[in-house]
Amino acid sequence: MGDWHGCGLKTDGSVDCWGIQDGGRTDDKAGPFKQVRSGNWHNCAIKTDDTLYCWGINDTGRTVPPAGTFEQIDVADWHGCGVRTNGTVDCWGKPDAGRTDDPPSSMTFKQVTTGNWHNCGIKTDGTLYCWGSNDDGRVSDMPTTGTYTYIDAGDRHTCAIRSDGHVVCWGTNSSGQCNAPYSY
Repeated sequence: MGDWHGCGLKTDGSVDCWGIQDGGRTDDKAGPFKQVRSGNWHNCAIKTDDTLYCWGINDTGRTVPPAGTFEQIDVADWHGCGVRTNGTVDCWGKPDAGRTDDPPSSMTFKQVTTGNWHNCGIKTDGTLYCWGSNDDGRVSDMPTTGTYTYIDAGDRHTCAIRSDGHVVCWGTNSSGQCNAPYSY
């Protein structure tokens, strides 16, 4: 959910948005969609035919997703990334700090998450891979061992749930955001 608005997927596949209206980011969409994600300035959704549709403010290409079919997406303030149906990842939007660079095409993923300056994903083998800005260890401090079931990036940090239920976080810890509970 963005800082100033949010969107939700209704049971009929339409999207309902609320919050600050600017550039069409809170316009409701008929769909049908199966997933929706909101950044601060835009939204992207996966249609039921697995293609992407984005709307809102497009000053950096963030509402112009790549063609093709996708299984999962995430968006941040300036960009978005998605896992294609073949497991590769594609990113779009503002390219600063490598955030829209795609990971090597030899890697396949089951989930991707976007921070404002970095991205991370869970590869199909359950291990993690991150790319983009490495300020505050957002990329280099990711765990290099273990397998994971879920991952989510904040502005400057990321947390993931290991297969054994333990939560691990890395990146900026200025407000204790990396002090995750032991397990779920």
